[in-house]
Amino acid sequence: MAGLYARVDGLGSRPVSNDEYYFARSVERILETGSVRFPTGGYYTRGLLPQYLTAASWRLFGRDGFGFRLPVVLFSLASLAAAFLYARTWV
Repeated sequence: MAGLYARVDGLGSRPVSNDEYYFARSVERILETGSVRFPTGGYYTRGLLPQYLTAASWRLFGRDGFGFRLPVVLFSLASLAAAFLYARTWV
């Protein structure tokens, strides 16, 4: 529970890191044009499914840190649950 609290505490108020900046810019392009193509012609294709899910989260919850990071938190929790279930099959 402490790990979950540390993950979600201040979720919407933390500043965006350098790596998150490029991800956020591509999500903005998805909302503006429907594509991850930048005006300069480049594409940011790293993690396309999370980018589109984050775009949907931004539409639902707004363009702040909460809407941006919510899909990541949900996927990290789901991966922990999947790892637990996988490990239980081998014990």
